[in-house]
Parts: sequence; C-alpha cells; structure tokens
Amino acid sequence: MVNAALRTEGIASGSVRAFNINCGVLSGVNRQSLRFCMQLVCRRFHMDGVDVNIHKIPAELRCECGRSYGADSVFLECPACGGLQHRVVAGGDIYLESIEIDDD
Repeated sequence: MVNAALRTEGIASGSVRAFNINCGVLSGVNRQSLRFCMQLVCRRFHMDGVDVNIHKIPAELRCECGRSYGADSVFLECPACGGLQHRVVAGGDIYLESIEIDDD
C-alpha cells in the first residue's frame, strides 16, 4: 500500500497524511497487527506520523434460501432456514480505500 502511494505520480512521502483501509471481519486479518506493520513501513519510508485508519467492515452472508444476514463467522446458521450453505457478500476482503495527501 505504501509502495502504491509512492509510485503514484505527484505524491511524495512527506505529503501523505493518512491511509484509509477497509478491513472485513471475515478477511482473516488482525487489524491491530495490520496497523502496527503499516506504521513500521511508514517509518521505513520516512513517513512518521502518518495516520493509519482501519475501518472494520461488518460481514454479510447470503444463504442459498435467499436470506441475507450479518455474521461474525462463516459457521453461523442462517436465521431463516438454519442452513450453512451461504456465500460471503461483504466483509471478506481488505483494501486500500483512499490515501489522504497534503494539498501543499
């Protein structure tokens, strides 16, 4: 993510103010560990003090019966039919939402 920011034309390491990252609860990524690692990488690229904002994205599952529901685990039964045949429609991924830079 840091590399992507620095490769973007017109962005210098000193102009980055924040990384905004969306992290789904079912992504398998520990948000505290991600924040720690991002801060280490930022220091490595001389970007001390850059904010690393990690937004927790709730999971949504959709059962084969058609019901959508929130979940903290893929092993949760459907509240409508009790089934376990579902797919993750939200909260299963992690991505860089935006990079905030100084306008100076």
